[in-house]
Amino acid sequence: RFENYYRIKLTDGNPCLIATDKGKILLAGNLPFGRWAGLLQKCRLVVSPDTGSLHLAAALGKPVVALYERDTFNHCSSQWSPWKVPSSIIARSDFNTTSAKILQGIR
Repeated sequence: RFENYYRIKLTDGNPCLIATDKGKILLAGNLPFGRWAGLLQKCRLVVSPDTGSLHLAAALGKPVVALYERDTFNHCSSQWSPWKVPSSIIARSDFNTTSAKILQGIR
């Protein structure tokens, strides 16, 4: 299970779920830009369907795994992939194996 091995921060844009190493879940919503950037700065990896989070994480030098719907994937092709950071892109048709692909992207 992920929680046994990783400290996980989950966000879909505004609300942010943070799973701590103590097993507690914190909810932070509507973060100002500076706090959002500070949160991403503490991550070793960012997995997100939100391109804003991915761009900011890449600007901070964080590896990213992008999760896209098929239509979004067609617009956010490798032409627009994160720049100068390790990255993986997973399209919705692949979501049935998302966990395995995310772990592969992390490695």
